[in-house]
Amino acid sequence: MLKILKRVSKSGSFAIAGIRATLRSEFMSRFYLAAYIIIIIAAIFSGFSLVKWAIVIVAGSGVLAFELINTGVEKAVDMYGEEHSELGAFAKDAAAGSVFLFAWSGILAIILLFIDQYIH
Repeated sequence: MLKILKRVSKSGSFAIAGIRATLRSEFMSRFYLAAYIIIIIAAIFSGFSLVKWAIVIVAGSGVLAFELINTGVEKAVDMYGEEHSELGAFAKDAAAGSVFLFAWSGILAIILLFIDQYIH
């Protein structure tokens, strides 16, 4: 059991290092984190239900997770391939597209939550 806890702890430290590195190097990750914090503050003052909180958490952390994946893809392409190759550009564009799609769906979902909160 102790061996498993050590592995989990080591994996967690690698994950936190990756989050920190991404936040330091990528403007959009800092932008998304700031937006998430603002949304959390607004949700606190709006008295969201548990279900609405679950949606906020999934949307906000999902955008950040997609940004981490996008950053990883970009760094891997830059490290192992020519930046202007067709496949490298495809991989980077697809990863960026996934962040874009999830971010906009999250924004729309959160807007709907606030509309519902103040209409009802």
